[in-house]
Amino acid sequence: MDWIAQVTERLRATGGRMTSQRRLILETLAQCTDHPTAEEVYRRARQRAPDLNLSTVYRTLRWLEELGVVGSQRFEGERPQDRFDPAISANPDHHHFRCRLCNTIIEFPAPLLEILKRDFIAHYGGSIESASLIFYGLCQSCLQKVESYGPLSFNPDAILDHTR
Repeated sequence: MDWIAQVTERLRATGGRMTSQRRLILETLAQCTDHPTAEEVYRRARQRAPDLNLSTVYRTLRWLEELGVVGSQRFEGERPQDRFDPAISANPDHHHFRCRLCNTIIEFPAPLLEILKRDFIAHYGGSIESASLIFYGLCQSCLQKVESYGPLSFNPDAILDHTR
């Protein structure tokens, strides 16, 4: 079952309904691979529905987050804003790597984190509702560019100019 169908089922189970604007926001988010901000979802969705309001996108994303079907993440090095992605997927417990040069975000599983969570519960009790792991560094492409420029001539702006 695809993500939008799963969200529709969850909405119905909680008494919500799938409006055309909610579906548009979900479809827009489902097509994204870059963890967009609410403003980026809004800009992309407005291409199909020019009358869409930014406040509708914010409200819908927050409501979907409360339902557990959309996740949000904040990354270092940018203005404080949440980035969103589908929370119901084949790998719901994924984590993130963010390149400090090109801002690429890579999702990855972290099975060892499950061991840490179980160990924490065994030692301290309670329950863990969520966990987030973010690595920061250079992606493979940016690392190769830095290595080719050499450490003494490292200029992130020059490297970024060559990545575009």
